[in-house]
Amino acid sequence: MLLSDYFKIDTLHQKLFYLKLDKLKIIQSKASRTSSFLVSLSKKLYGPAQISLNYIKSWCIEKSIIQNDPDECFVANFYIKDDDADPLFRLFVTTKNLMKNCLNSNHVCADAAYNLIWQDYPILMVGTTDKQCAFHPFGIALCINEKTNDFEFMFKSVQLAVEQLYNINYCPIIFVADASGTITNGSINVFNVVEKIIMC
Repeated sequence: MLLSDYFKIDTLHQKLFYLKLDKLKIIQSKASRTSSFLVSLSKKLYGPAQISLNYIKSWCIEKSIIQNDPDECFVANFYIKDDDADPLFRLFVTTKNLMKNCLNSNHVCADAAYNLIWQDYPILMVGTTDKQCAFHPFGIALCINEKTNDFEFMFKSVQLAVEQLYNINYCPIIFVADASGTITNGSINVFNVVEKIIMC
C-alpha cells in the first residue's frame, strides 16, 4: 500500500502528517522532503493552487444557471478579459434568498473584505442592514482590483440580478460605506441618484 493512500483531506498539513507517521510507526524523513511530498500530493488530489482564467470562465458559465433551490449559489454576472499583458476578471455570486434582501431595502452597504480573500484578491461585499444593525448580504464579488470599475460591476450585478429574478429596477437612495471614493463613485455611477451617503 502506498503512503499517500493513508491520507485524506484533513491530514495534508505537515504537523498532522508527522502525527500520522508516528501512529503508523513509520520513520520520519527530513522536513524538506516531507514538505515536497505534501505539495505534490496536494496537487495530485486537488489540482493546482493557482487557477487559470479559462477555468474561472468555464466555472462561471456552468454556475450562471439559476437553480430552483433558493439557497444554491449562482454567478449573476461575470467579466473576464484573458489578455496576457493585462488579465482581468470580475464575478458576482449570490443566491435567490440573498437577493430577496434587496426587495425591502432602500439603502445599500458595501466594502472590501481583506480578512476573506481568494488567491490574494479581495472579496467585495454588498448588502443591507436591518433595524438591529444586522448585515444581510446580497452577494459577493471577486475582482482583481478594488477600483471604481470593480464596485460599479458589483452594483450593476445586483441590479441585473434583481431585474432578472423579480423584474424590478433596484435603485437604493441611501448608501453606507467607508470614506473610500472608489466605492462612492461606483455606486453613483450605477444608481445615478443617491440622496444620502453615510460614512462608517
